Amino acid sequence: MNFFEHQDLARKKTARLVVLFAIAVALILVAIYAVSVLALGFVGFTEAARGSGGEVGGPVFRVWDPIALLIAVGVGTVLIGGGSLYKMSQLRAGGMAIAAELGGSLLTHNNADADGQRLLNVVEEMAIASGVPVPPVYLLDKEVGINAFAAGYAPEDAVIGVTRGAVHGLSREQLQGVIAHEFSHILSGDMRLNLRLVAVLHGILILGLTGAAIMRGMFYAGAGHRRSSRDNNGGGVMIAIFAIAAALAAIGYIGTLFGNLIKSAVSRQREFLADASAVQFTRNPDGIAGALKVLGGAKRKGRLVSPNAPEASHMFFGDALSRAMGGAMSTHPPLDKRIRRIDPSWDGTFLSPREAPRDGFRRERDIAPRPGDGGGVSGIDLDEIAVAMGLAPGSLSESDARVIHRGGERVVSIHRPGEPPIVRTQRWGDAPKPGEGFAVVPAKMVARAGELDAQSVEHAQRLIERIPRHLRDAAHDPFEARAVILSMLVQPDRGRRSADADRAARTKQSTLLRQADPGLFRMVARLAPSVQSLDGDLRLPLLEQAMQPIASLSPPQVDAFRRLVDAFIAADDSVSVFEWVLRRLLNRRLDAAAGKVQRPRVRYYGLGQLSDECSVLLSAIARAGVADSDSEGTEAEAQAAFGAADRFLTSVDLAFRPASESGLRSFADATDTLDTTSAKVKKQLLEACAAAVMHDGKVTPREAELFRAVAESLRVPMPVMFATGE
Repeated sequence: MNFFEHQDLARKKTARLVVLFAIAVALILVAIYAVSVLALGFVGFTEAARGSGGEVGGPVFRVWDPIALLIAVGVGTVLIGGGSLYKMSQLRAGGMAIAAELGGSLLTHNNADADGQRLLNVVEEMAIASGVPVPPVYLLDKEVGINAFAAGYAPEDAVIGVTRGAVHGLSREQLQGVIAHEFSHILSGDMRLNLRLVAVLHGILILGLTGAAIMRGMFYAGAGHRRSSRDNNGGGVMIAIFAIAAALAAIGYIGTLFGNLIKSAVSRQREFLADASAVQFTRNPDGIAGALKVLGGAKRKGRLVSPNAPEASHMFFGDALSRAMGGAMSTHPPLDKRIRRIDPSWDGTFLSPREAPRDGFRRERDIAPRPGDGGGVSGIDLDEIAVAMGLAPGSLSESDARVIHRGGERVVSIHRPGEPPIVRTQRWGDAPKPGEGFAVVPAKMVARAGELDAQSVEHAQRLIERIPRHLRDAAHDPFEARAVILSMLVQPDRGRRSADADRAARTKQSTLLRQADPGLFRMVARLAPSVQSLDGDLRLPLLEQAMQPIASLSPPQVDAFRRLVDAFIAADDSVSVFEWVLRRLLNRRLDAAAGKVQRPRVRYYGLGQLSDECSVLLSAIARAGVADSDSEGTEAEAQAAFGAADRFLTSVDLAFRPASESGLRSFADATDTLDTTSAKVKKQLLEACAAAVMHDGKVTPREAELFRAVAESLRVPMPVMFATGE
């Protein structure tokens, strides 16, 4: 199932949630009505008895009672509807609100230990590989259970939360499996449904909380209040109030029951799908299967201590509440079934979590040998290595081996006193060589939207490794990350013909920055040479690394930085493709972090009315792949690229636009309008764009950047399009 089918399925799941919620509310209102009828009948009987001074007939209960109906509707509107709306307003900030409620704190490269750094690296690799913004990571430091979650309304405002038990108790490959599982929820549209489910369930559960609060208040009122009530003939009213409160508490339990049924109906099958996706993403079933085995072997399993865990339990990797790990009302399938779907040969033995680290180095010795390995550390034959070292078979043990993970490899290094280290590697699959792409057919390229695979992850790892270490470190610091991005915008020297103009623009940028922030000026002066010398295919990965830390700055700092970016871009009175892409991506990230992103409603389910926008979009894409020249040859190349794209949009009349009509401003307006099309139409548009990019068999860095910006503008996560030429 591809990204576009996932979007349609997510809408169907939302409709199912609405139906289940409506049924639950209707049944709860019926229960409130019945209780109100009983309470009013007893109140009427009590008051009649007091008025007559003696016995009267029994209480009268009416099947139809307008007052009881008014009470039921009022309680339902105020408590259920009001509670849900209140929770929705609380969750307007998206995933960050959930992370805060669960006690999470932002994890950064500046405050993370060795295991935290490893987690951040895994998240970063998968984000860059899948084409989604690098999500903030929140550490649930008080939670020792093995668990994790992804939350947000869309990929651009997603966050990932991981418990301390998972960070320290899982090996890298197991942690990678868990994060891949969570990225499946990000890419499939599950997160939005999960947040809506939290708001809905809050409205149902608040009934029980309200009833319990009223009962506690009446008990605290004391005997004096009861005497006062009797003196004023209010005993019947007090009895009715107490009865209603007790009923609300009971109905609250019914709400809990329905809430668990809804969560179970919505969540269970998605967990199986996310587990399967994790295997696909990492090409390593041992990762996700190992994490599930550690989850089963952990003392606290996945249980959380946060009081807010019940309403968010359906979001987690493992069962956050149940001790039995998979009862009939559980939000997750039984743990053994999840494991056997990935590892049919599993013998039922769970694994123990790793011990908490005592220093910065950790041996990864909890990697279990797979069936048929014949001993060794996860497929590495230690006897073979012993012979290579001139030792007798059986003389090496796992205590002599250190395991690290590098890209798509597991590297085992043998260290013995007085002996040189022996290294053996085990690959999980061949990744493409630098410069190679995965798809040359546009339809296949776009079919990878919202998907993640081991090749993309390994390619992202290699891209990150090619970025100089001091630039990666700078990109991970909120203040230095500003200097990294501004260094990308420093006006380059393009040669003799424009030397004076370039020099004037650089002088303008330098003067502006020196006056605005001398400290930032020094950072840019230090980093700009390295940034400017980067290969073209490394600019977007470095930009992705730098944007997320900037979002953690204060609003005034973010606003000041935005103004600096705009001023740097305007220094030469023109906007290049990369400058437009950078500003577009940066503003999207910062708006999402501030809770300002609003997903547009679908207005167009076809392209019949959008011929102008399609023509502008494809003309701009076609021109991005040719040299900056107005010669007839380059114009012919652009027309050829446009023609290749035209064949993918046969339902609309397209016309190749001159450069004056397909500039960046027109391009931006066109993509904004096309963002209001349906998922099916967006798929067609991206296929046409990919055809224009790939028509000559190569992808320039500028084409890759612009294609990424188009996909981002259409809110479609696209894996890296690999640059194959200049």
